[in-house]
Amino acid sequence: MDETLLAGSTIWLFGRVMKDITLDGKKTPAKPDGQLAGALKQAEAKFARIYSFAFEGNLITLAKPAIFLVHGDGDKIEDKTLAGIGLAITAANFAQDFKIWQYERDDITLRLDPTSGTFGRVLIQQEVGKESLQDYVRGGADVGTPTSLGAARRPRSRLFRSDDE
Repeated sequence: MDETLLAGSTIWLFGRVMKDITLDGKKTPAKPDGQLAGALKQAEAKFARIYSFAFEGNLITLAKPAIFLVHGDGDKIEDKTLAGIGLAITAANFAQDFKIWQYERDDITLRLDPTSGTFGRVLIQQEVGKESLQDYVRGGADVGTPTSLGAARRPRSRLFRSDDE
């Protein structure tokens, strides 16, 4: 692999193509095409679960695997490719069925972070917050109070005031 001036902006994704999610590529007539819509409509557009990525000679493992829009089935991970990226590891460090995709830092993509659990946990608690959920369940003072459509207001903290002031 040749070293080039642009190598510093290259990102390498490591993961597997997802077989249970497909894109149909249909055009949505109500909205004009943008970069993301164009990327989604490409014939080779797929979703892959990505576990790690390489950037500027560093291999970074994602804290939690995420689903990314990729193009094509990915390439087989080979020692020659890893050495060209500047990684001091071998293909044996990856699962045999892992693939690799190459993108530029400014390429457009779509990231999906799947979360599973009960509706109470992944919807209500996530959006309302644990304290507000407890008030709701217990019938706290703010239950039934009309709210604005904007962001939830946070109570202001009290400032300490000494008797000397």
